[in-house]
Amino acid sequence: ISKYTEASSFAFTLQGKISQGDDVTKLLNLSSKISAILSGEEIYKLKLYKLVDGNRRVELENIFWEAEDHEYMNGKVVPILEWMKIEFASNISPEFDTLAFVNLYDTLLSVISETNIAKTRLCLLAICNNWWQFHEGWSWGVARYYLGTKNDLKFWQKIIAIPEFGVLVEKSFKNQLDDLFLSESIMKNEDVEQRKAYRKMKAEAINYWQWNNNYRFFIKDNVLYLPNGTQAKSNTAEIQL
Repeated sequence: ISKYTEASSFAFTLQGKISQGDDVTKLLNLSSKISAILSGEEIYKLKLYKLVDGNRRVELENIFWEAEDHEYMNGKVVPILEWMKIEFASNISPEFDTLAFVNLYDTLLSVISETNIAKTRLCLLAICNNWWQFHEGWSWGVARYYLGTKNDLKFWQKIIAIPEFGVLVEKSFKNQLDDLFLSESIMKNEDVEQRKAYRKMKAEAINYWQWNNNYRFFIKDNVLYLPNGTQAKSNTAEIQL
């Protein structure tokens, strides 16, 4: 708590409020300060822990901790809770759907696995109404987009939190990420040039992205450019749209 500037002074006063051996749910008694030091997700979990018995609580804590520890999740399970349509402000029921949480988390792991991540990138381009969420910078005066390497934690931590990623997880869980789903006809993006670029990337880009795992592209004058590096003009492939 002390790392957050707005809560740092209050963090130290907790020493007089919480004793060693106290249950962490005692933090809920600090109603006047609780929202300043804990997120909605954390308050939700504490209230849930308070409602359930010992064995059930251990089960819930374990599944949350496992997901939180994944490097892409960055200590937060709020995306999974949102995919489950859980609203933190509503009344909390002890009947938390553990199986749904575990299934969604396992599906997430599958979606971002080494085997499926290339397909995931294409799916995200198909789902998103526009590609500005992938905007990285500028090349030759036009927007350059980036789809994230496997080890780019900051990129995937951001992308996992967008609504479209939740749609992708839901489709994957239902085994609906087939070739039809990847077709241009299901794209929500109405930009004609970007639709053409998507079609080319689906068919040809992977041959160039193998070079250096950059997964960057931009579109200029009806040409799709696939640079081998952010500034690597000499190594940029060109595909006519």
